[in-house]
Amino acid sequence: MKTADAAEFQVIEFRVGQEFYALPIAQVREVRRFEPVTPMPESPAFMAGVLHLRGQVLAVMDLAHRLGKKSADYGDKTRILIVRLSETWMGLIVDEVQGVITMSKKAFQVPPAASTHPSSAKYVSAVFQAEERLVLLLDAAALS
Repeated sequence: MKTADAAEFQVIEFRVGQEFYALPIAQVREVRRFEPVTPMPESPAFMAGVLHLRGQVLAVMDLAHRLGKKSADYGDKTRILIVRLSETWMGLIVDEVQGVITMSKKAFQVPPAASTHPSSAKYVSAVFQAEERLVLLLDAAALS
């Protein structure tokens, strides 16, 4: 039986708008087709609402809105990632899931300080190249 190399890291890659992002696979419990959520009164604008999932009510965040981008219309490729944010599970609405990538931890680079606005820099922990595109690795704890 082959053991995983300690220098390897798995992420789930997804698209929000025209940009590509990723989260460590260990923080993602499942990927679900988009389904309507129930809005909650007076919640932050980036919170889409709540969803009932196997006996548990989960908050669902519109990730585009949280990242300061315009939310797209939800379509056939829209997914809800069920992820661990800090001490709780939450849904993240993304435009499309690309898949799981296994890569060397050496491939991750710290984003240049001048490339990000201070308010959004806290969400991105690293940048890496996948095929012909750059992907931003999100810090899930910072999103909550």
